[in-house]
Amino acid sequence: MAAAGIRINAASSGVHYTSSIDGTANDWAITGWMSVDGTNGSSHGQMPFLIGNAGGFITVSPTDHTDDNASPWSINLWCLGDGSGVDTNMCAPVTGEAWFYAITYAHVSKQMYAYFVKDGGTLARIDAGTSHNGFTIDTIAVGGTTIYGWQSNVSCRNVKMWVGGTTLSQSEIDAERHSEAPVRATNLYGDWRLLSSAGLTDSSGNGRTMTIDGTVTSSLTLDPVDIQATTRRRLLCLVT
Repeated sequence: MAAAGIRINAASSGVHYTSSIDGTANDWAITGWMSVDGTNGSSHGQMPFLIGNAGGFITVSPTDHTDDNASPWSINLWCLGDGSGVDTNMCAPVTGEAWFYAITYAHVSKQMYAYFVKDGGTLARIDAGTSHNGFTIDTIAVGGTTIYGWQSNVSCRNVKMWVGGTTLSQSEIDAERHSEAPVRATNLYGDWRLLSSAGLTDSSGNGRTMTIDGTVTSSLTLDPVDIQATTRRRLLCLVT
């Protein structure tokens, strides 16, 4: 598998899909790969994906929200309407490293988790508690900047989202990070491989193609080993 993805390094730039998801009545989960490629010239964290509406958002960011540097030392989960995020200092990506991120939400219990792992590592989980009210998701953004005009300096690929049923478990999240294609087909909302700036189609068959905002180019660096291993195993099975 070759390096692929989309490259975002400009204000108000990224890709997005305009959605209509009732988060008060549905569980959901979102996953994706990202590398931080340098400073972003802003006081906001760099984000692999962002979901929300004009009133607020939920995102996971591998930087302190007030820190602009290429070697961030924390991860933040920022939650719509909750007034503050959830911090941990377990995440320390440096420039060019591939990291996997995910958020899950169960609407009945209001339980939210964030997940993250460096390529080849062991999946970690943040327990964000059960105080998060559901909300309407009208935008799914990659690069995390298109709603508010914020800037990321990142490469992203393989963003997947599920809506409805029961949200993904930790073991299911770990399975998804090892597979380019979705492992769980049930309640799959969108499967955006994002292998280049021209590859914004939804591979789930649901027709939810992303739209470019601002300046987006193709990434030549994002090539997670975790996905490579799965691809090699599939090729071996085909040969035998």
